Amino acid sequence: MLGYSTVFGGSGSDTGQAIAVDAAGNVYIAGSTGSSNFPLLQQFQVAHGYTSAFVAKMNAAGTALIYSTYLGGSNNEQAVGIAVDGSGSAYVTGSSSSSDFPLTPGTLRSSSSGGVFLTRLSPSGSSLLFSGKFGGSGNSDSPRALALDTAGNVYITGSAQSQDFPVTPGAFNSAPLQPAYFYSKVFVSKVGPTGTALLYSARFGGGNADSGAAIAVDTNGAAYVGGVTSSSDFPVTAGAFQSSPRSAYAQHGFVAKLSPAGDQLVFATYLGGSSSDSISGVAVDSALNVVVAGNTSSSDFPLTAAAFRSLPVGSSTGVFVTKLRNDATGLVFSSVFGGSGSNVATGVAVDGSGSVTVAGYTSGNGFPVPIGAIQSVSANRPLSPYCCSVGTAGFVSRLDSQGASLVYSTYLSGSTSDAIDALALDASGNAYVTGNTTSPDFPITPGAYRSFSPGQVLLAKIVHPSNCTFTIAPTSLTLGSAYAASTISVTTQAGCNWATALPATWIAAPSGGTGTGSGAVLLSIDQNLSVQRSATLSIAGNSVPVTQTNGCIYALAPASQSFTATGGSYSLSVQTASGCTFTASSNAAWLHNLSLSGNTVTYTVDANSTAVSRSGTLTVAGQTFTVIQGIAPCSFVVAPTTVSVPPNQTVTVSTDPTCAWSTLDTSSWVSAYQSTVGTGTVNVGAYGTAAFARSDTVIVAGQVVTANQAGILGLGIFRNPGIWAVDLSHKAAFDAGTRFYNFGLPGDQPVAGDWTGNGTTRIAVFRNGLWYVDLNGNGTWDGINGGDAIYGFGLPGDIAVVGDWNGDGRTKLGVFRCPASGVCTWIVDYAGKFVYDPATAKSYSYGLPGDIPVAFSMTYFAAQIGVFRCPAQGVCTWLRNTSGNGTYNPSDAQYSFGLAGDLPVVGNWNPSSSGSQIGVFRNGVWILDSNANGVYDASDMVAYFGLAGDRPVVGYWK
Repeated sequence: MLGYSTVFGGSGSDTGQAIAVDAAGNVYIAGSTGSSNFPLLQQFQVAHGYTSAFVAKMNAAGTALIYSTYLGGSNNEQAVGIAVDGSGSAYVTGSSSSSDFPLTPGTLRSSSSGGVFLTRLSPSGSSLLFSGKFGGSGNSDSPRALALDTAGNVYITGSAQSQDFPVTPGAFNSAPLQPAYFYSKVFVSKVGPTGTALLYSARFGGGNADSGAAIAVDTNGAAYVGGVTSSSDFPVTAGAFQSSPRSAYAQHGFVAKLSPAGDQLVFATYLGGSSSDSISGVAVDSALNVVVAGNTSSSDFPLTAAAFRSLPVGSSTGVFVTKLRNDATGLVFSSVFGGSGSNVATGVAVDGSGSVTVAGYTSGNGFPVPIGAIQSVSANRPLSPYCCSVGTAGFVSRLDSQGASLVYSTYLSGSTSDAIDALALDASGNAYVTGNTTSPDFPITPGAYRSFSPGQVLLAKIVHPSNCTFTIAPTSLTLGSAYAASTISVTTQAGCNWATALPATWIAAPSGGTGTGSGAVLLSIDQNLSVQRSATLSIAGNSVPVTQTNGCIYALAPASQSFTATGGSYSLSVQTASGCTFTASSNAAWLHNLSLSGNTVTYTVDANSTAVSRSGTLTVAGQTFTVIQGIAPCSFVVAPTTVSVPPNQTVTVSTDPTCAWSTLDTSSWVSAYQSTVGTGTVNVGAYGTAAFARSDTVIVAGQVVTANQAGILGLGIFRNPGIWAVDLSHKAAFDAGTRFYNFGLPGDQPVAGDWTGNGTTRIAVFRNGLWYVDLNGNGTWDGINGGDAIYGFGLPGDIAVVGDWNGDGRTKLGVFRCPASGVCTWIVDYAGKFVYDPATAKSYSYGLPGDIPVAFSMTYFAAQIGVFRCPAQGVCTWLRNTSGNGTYNPSDAQYSFGLAGDLPVVGNWNPSSSGSQIGVFRNGVWILDSNANGVYDASDMVAYFGLAGDRPVVGYWK
């Protein structure tokens, strides 16, 4: 569980690099800060350099600083190691490049402005008990870790590159100076309680670079050092676990034990594989076995068979935890684990039980973190949306004393990048970690001290799980079959983490089933549609039996069934869950022979010899299954089967009173709908009128009924010498209903119109300014005394055109007269006098020579003039004087319809559309814009009436 978690620091970059804890639980943190406003309290020093070391003490609850101070001069410092004695006095080491680093009289001195500093602060943090520096003249000696024995002696290790780094007489020294070419070497220096002298200072390594990274001390004063070496001749001891490196080109870890006097190596060994490895943490257990932690990229790093392993394929480095025997001749255990990216260990510690805690940071995913961890999922994400670099997440993991399994493991991070750089344990096994976070959402517990901006020191306490106890209530659940929600309370100490394990898919914990401290688990139990079921949950390590009663639900398929009089053997299916049982019974003697096989029920229906239909029921699984049996098959008599519409026609269906029938209307214009039982009728009608005669069918009681609708419009042609053919059947085709007339002479212009306004079209011809009209409608010229008429309107050479110019319902005369060039003239008998009268005739200027005049009829309005204009070849254009002013306007309607050589025709091809539509006559073929969109397309009508050379005429023939 998380005891507390917080961040603190200033507005610059701050990092905790070392941590210690005293017997009271107060925590001491040391590190580096680039902040001018780092939080200070009871400070020894208020001034700071470019980068300063800091030392801070936090109270045991993590709620307040006890003290916090800068430590350093005007240049750069960083603290890398800290320890605390029984009085609460902190010992701090690090590196310094400031010539004015605070020093106390009589303490150690370096031969340069740089070097290793060792400072002891008073318990209040407000003063220095001693402060000194040591090192060589090269300003390149760096400490990495510090340990403190019970007598107050301080042990420091790191890397020494100065040729004159202090080595005390008699101290172990395996690395003689190399003036021409010098690599860093491991140093171990022991300083007395007063800080005034080196009790010993040893230096060792091989012919390449070597560095100490971690140090521990046992009760005898022997120092244990871990680090990294690139030397193939590192001074290993006889019988060591690994006497040589597995690769001469990679760096390897090393572990060494220095005698209490510092004069010899008790043991020293390599530890690594054939790739790069390093040790960053070292600890000693009660049996003086050495525990080290670090990271490895070696696939052959030495591991033991029973140790915990969890490292995904493709990880760049893994964390290892290795325990060596106290003589370093073999391994007690060696484990490796991590996530999918890079995994780095920065500290290790051993508690009184022998359990090993390791901390560090990881990138990627898949780090071994169990359910119920403080943080089971890493929150870090790419540092930038434009970069592939991934942030890191801190981790803390504890292995059991055998290294075989995880006691606990958790992430500790926010959403950006976080790293744990140091670890300490208290006497109860609680873990304390520090490091750096740049995450604005790093976890902070309520009430914890905080001073937050990105790039600050993180501090967290993780309480050992063995200190938590859990009580749950109730301890078992018995539920009905319906959906249910239930709550189980968890009582425990503040900060203790717990989790819920759900072994069955029908039980869920919508809120996650985890918590810290006392709380509750809300359970959602699915509806049970089967037999009784049970499962055992685990909540905070406690078993909770859950029992849900039988909830079998039954459905029949089909739900009912109808049969003919013949009867027979049939079956139905019972839909239910596996294991659910049921029975079946009948209430009718003619339903019998019931048999069950699995989820299928078979039964027999006797033949129905009665004159009436009957019904009975089966009771299956408590459900009612209805069986309806009819009499002999139904027959239907439908009459009439052919009707002419409109008006609506009645079709009668005769059948048995129990026989059901309906209509199926698939036509776009025939109306017929009925659905009933027994004898009945259905009205068959038509939607709208038809330009031309049409037929379609509907289905009535399974039989075809044909509906015929007469057309109102007919095609016609005029063929020299004076022969007319008109479509009296209105079918747009030559058939028995086609009527032939002899009316006119060669060269006449055919016209047709409703001259009297009675709704019937009569033929006529225009000849040299005279109109010969068949008023009596017999298709023969009978003279004016025989009922026909002659009108004078126009001149020879005019083109005849007719239309209802004033909208009174009568067709009137008109001519289209064109000059050799220029605009053509329309002269129309507006008043319908059938003679030219200057007072009533109207004249329009519309069209050009070569145009063919057309008149567009308009429902309830006067006709509109227009022209049909064709190029020498290609598509023709229609111009329609939609404004009605008799003069061309750019706003006049234009259509592209027809080809050069076509003759224009207009008519109401689509009665549902107002007025007339356009069309063309092409060598006996009529192409009609029946959808009235002014463009030729696939839905337009094509009819065949006439021959090439004929002149088209349209009328309402009767």
